[in-house]
Amino acid sequence: MTEERRGQGWGLLLVLGVTAGIFVGGFQQAVLGLVSGEPWNWAEMAVYVVGWAVLGPPAMWLAWRAADRSLRQSPATPVGPARRRFVAPAMRSGALPADAEPELWRRVLTAEVRQWNGLRWLAAVYGAVVAALIGLAAVVANDNAWGVWALAVIVAAVSLAAFRWAGRRLRVARRLQAEALASGSGRQ
Repeated sequence: MTEERRGQGWGLLLVLGVTAGIFVGGFQQAVLGLVSGEPWNWAEMAVYVVGWAVLGPPAMWLAWRAADRSLRQSPATPVGPARRRFVAPAMRSGALPADAEPELWRRVLTAEVRQWNGLRWLAAVYGAVVAALIGLAAVVANDNAWGVWALAVIVAAVSLAAFRWAGRRLRVARRLQAEALASGSGRQ
């Protein structure tokens, strides 16, 4: 079970690395096209994608490990990675533990709601800006090249998918938060 989860974790990091490479490489190529009129350089963009795919996963893993070790705290005051570990089972199951302490869970879930709401809007705004820049570069510097337009559509679709996924997580967190509020008011 642990080995299977580790493999899935590295796969997710690889997908995140490739996605970051596409976004960063696409943004860079779009800006070059808009500022200096250079046509799209697919080889240069591929370097970004491969670089992020190769260097991104270990860098993200190391950053998460360092943050996890430096921010370890008791579940009474969950912060960062400790909070995510604490709340993950409830987010997966969609239900609070039977022995949940309402005050603790209200604080934790308030932070969770704030985080997912921010991530949702970050995905939407950043994705829209990058997709728009790529589309504009397709028109201005690339004679409406279909490949550049296809990349703009892919970036927009990935951003929309991230927005919707974060929205689903936000709904779960809000439902759990309401459950914690209801259970806390029932005890008083």
